[in-house]
Amino acid sequence: MASSISSTVLKCLVTFAFLILVTRACAPYSYRSIETVLFNFASTVPARQLPVKCLPTCEDDTNGTYTADEKHAAEHIRDPSRCDQYWICLPNGTLFDQPHVCPEGWIVNIDDLVCEPIINDGSDQCNIPDPDCDPSIPKVCYREDTCPPPEDGIYPYADEEDCSVYHACHFGDVDIECDPATPYFNGQECVEDANQCCKCQAVCNDAWTFIPDPFDCQNYYLCQDLDGIIAGGDPYIPTDEERFTCPEGEVFNASTKHCIESQTCQSICDFVIV
Repeated sequence: MASSISSTVLKCLVTFAFLILVTRACAPYSYRSIETVLFNFASTVPARQLPVKCLPTCEDDTNGTYTADEKHAAEHIRDPSRCDQYWICLPNGTLFDQPHVCPEGWIVNIDDLVCEPIINDGSDQCNIPDPDCDPSIPKVCYREDTCPPPEDGIYPYADEEDCSVYHACHFGDVDIECDPATPYFNGQECVEDANQCCKCQAVCNDAWTFIPDPFDCQNYYLCQDLDGIIAGGDPYIPTDEERFTCPEGEVFNASTKHCIESQTCQSICDFVIV
């Protein structure tokens, strides 16, 4: 009798496991992966994933230091996005999974690829030639309609209403919430400073268009593509040269794209602490 019961239980467990596998296979997005993957992604790397060209590799000469023929002899390669660390290529041509981080106050020498003390501001010792890879340059907040192609990776974009929420390009129905200690998404990560919220960022998406200054309702920007970035297909943050002010007694109307007479002046980012 006991053997019969054990056999029945075993059959039930096998059937149950089979149903779980079938359910997951038939409904991967609703049942499991997308939200889990994105939350894991958000917790392990910066919100904005670096472009492929900004990642260290031993497979070719994208780092600008070694050719494909020399890679097996190379010990060190530069980090395309940081000046305080370098990477090690193993003899088999693969990348060691942890970088060598310079001590505080030291920087990578781009010629010898070793750490050395910072001299002055360090600009002559190590530079990041590609602005897309330089974390010190402000990154544009993506909107859903400005997401890069899927093959470029998973990039976050800002929620249009809620500063504490962001989404992942191509998985827009998933909400990723910032931690309460850093409740404002700035396009790259969640931060404490409310003024960095994406709603407070002026972004030019097309040349020769007018956009409001989020912090001052009397100001506006004329997107002129001064740096030629839009011509390359990317949105950009306008410069001070592109900012103008409405005449006295007028405010910029975001709907009409013109200055209009108004007794009230409410900026987009009045809700934040300046």
